[in-house]
Amino acid sequence: MSFPLLVQVPPEEWHRLLADWSWLVPGTFSPMAATLFGDAFLVGNQGEVQFLDAVQGQLIPVTESEEAFQQQLQIGKWRELLRADLAEQLWAKGLCPREDECYGYRIPPILGGNVIPGNIQVFSRLVYMSTQGQLHRQFQGKTGPVR
Repeated sequence: MSFPLLVQVPPEEWHRLLADWSWLVPGTFSPMAATLFGDAFLVGNQGEVQFLDAVQGQLIPVTESEEAFQQQLQIGKWRELLRADLAEQLWAKGLCPREDECYGYRIPPILGGNVIPGNIQVFSRLVYMSTQGQLHRQFQGKTGPVR
């Protein structure tokens, strides 16, 4: 594979990227990396790694430590979670996000969109993550202000 599945985001951008996910992501989590699909890996205060799935609107436990995560990443364990096969198809077609962009669904799956290459385009990472966070917050009936 000739492209990164994980993207390093400048530390000053994370607050904005996660602002519309504050209803789901506790303030005790630190960002580790973003994915090509607008998801994020976060580290809890006990060192555990969790996956912020922007498609499903869930925070999913992944490993007990960053070290375990990195080891499993090296052997390809997270290919499905990273949607590696789909990313490779899109990359091969010339659909390549820039540093501040990600892949996203024209019609989000939560609104009935299909998880197929034809429903994917490149978005601003900030716009996509914000929109997904707002959509899932509304669909899951969460109330109260976002941080």
